[in-house]
Amino acid sequence: MEILYLSGNALFESNGSFTPCLNIFRKLLTCEIFRHWDELGFNTPCPIHFTEEELQAHYKDGEGWNERADFWDSLAGFVSRDGWTSSETYDQAIEMFADLREEGLKTLTGKERADFEAQTRWAERKVQ
Repeated sequence: MEILYLSGNALFESNGSFTPCLNIFRKLLTCEIFRHWDELGFNTPCPIHFTEEELQAHYKDGEGWNERADFWDSLAGFVSRDGWTSSETYDQAIEMFADLREEGLKTLTGKERADFEAQTRWAERKVQ
């Protein structure tokens, strides 16, 4: 899944699709029900089954979710998750995102870098 970089809303993919992320939440809930079925007090076997490989793939897909949420939480009062910032902090926010963009461009390669570059042009530093 390709998450929008620096979008303020980690639920949307780069193509604007929302559904695949909902699938992650649905799978997360389903995996958690599977893992904790015995603790839920049902008298029947769990009707949901996952192989160890499926569970590991799911956990790998979800890596970084909490880190992204923590990032946006750390900006509370400065930049909201939907990207809003006040007029007073706008220039500071653009500078911060320009710094993040430059760091990303240094570390990414190939298609991932090209996608990131295209998706973050709004934060490109303007040479004066």
